[in-house]
Amino acid sequence: MLGIGRTHFENVRNHLATNGVIPRVHGNIKRVPRWKTKITIDVSVATAVKNFLENYAEIHGLPSPGRNVNRITQSLTLLPAETSYKSVYRDFIAGLENDSTLKLLKYDAFRKLWHQLTPYIQIMSPRTDLCDTCQHFRNGLQYNARKEEEAKDLLKKFKEHLVKAKLERNYYNKNTKLAEQQRKLVDEQFIIRGKADYCSVDAIAHYSYDWAQNVHVPHSDQQVSKIYYLSPRKVHLFGIQDEAVREQINYVLDEDEIIGKGPNGTLSLVFDGIKKLNKGEKHLKVTCDNAGGQNKNNATI
Repeated sequence: MLGIGRTHFENVRNHLATNGVIPRVHGNIKRVPRWKTKITIDVSVATAVKNFLENYAEIHGLPSPGRNVNRITQSLTLLPAETSYKSVYRDFIAGLENDSTLKLLKYDAFRKLWHQLTPYIQIMSPRTDLCDTCQHFRNGLQYNARKEEEAKDLLKKFKEHLVKAKLERNYYNKNTKLAEQQRKLVDEQFIIRGKADYCSVDAIAHYSYDWAQNVHVPHSDQQVSKIYYLSPRKVHLFGIQDEAVREQINYVLDEDEIIGKGPNGTLSLVFDGIKKLNKGEKHLKVTCDNAGGQNKNNATI
């Protein structure tokens, strides 16, 4: 017999002689896994880890602008690129009480529970971190900082930038939570009066909008030789989302329909989106980046 060791052969033969022709059952079947940790991984431990990760992602994470259809079908939440599994694990242990048995949970077991229970919470890789400032500092620290003083100065500025980014993230999360809470007022008015008029409900709405990367049509991972010298058709994508209910409107513009990505074109789409998403709220919070048509340093609305 090929591909089988003597020990395995002896075990199979002894099982056949003792139990007859029935499948062998592994000895660890129905046993609770321990994963090199000193505590039993039961429902309470798994629930505690899952609740921590979801709360951590709600505070520090940002929703992904797209979906990774190869691995998961629901929306992803991306933690900052400077985060690591180790740092999240340390925060988990630091937040426990001194007498908690969860302190015995090892890092490897924590990471396996993360992948099993919350695969939609992921750490942003440097290539998905699209902040130009972050990329500038990373390149400077990796390639341009030849002296220790230069590296320290770049690292200091990089940390200051991350602090400001965290403030913006907290502001975004605060507005989203506030809009979710005040959405109840809108729903109550809808039940009582039906569809509300514009600016008739004293509530806050929170919208976010952005241009997506241009898409070429037809799109294929493999380029056919006959179309090597041809230019595919470009399609422009713009999205605006109501953060209170995660309702999004996407605008698909052909290359001969584009009205420009400057202030005029962007605000035309934003205004149309507000008219369609508005449920009567009087106040509006807007989140966007500093692209040409969305420059928050100038009055565009």
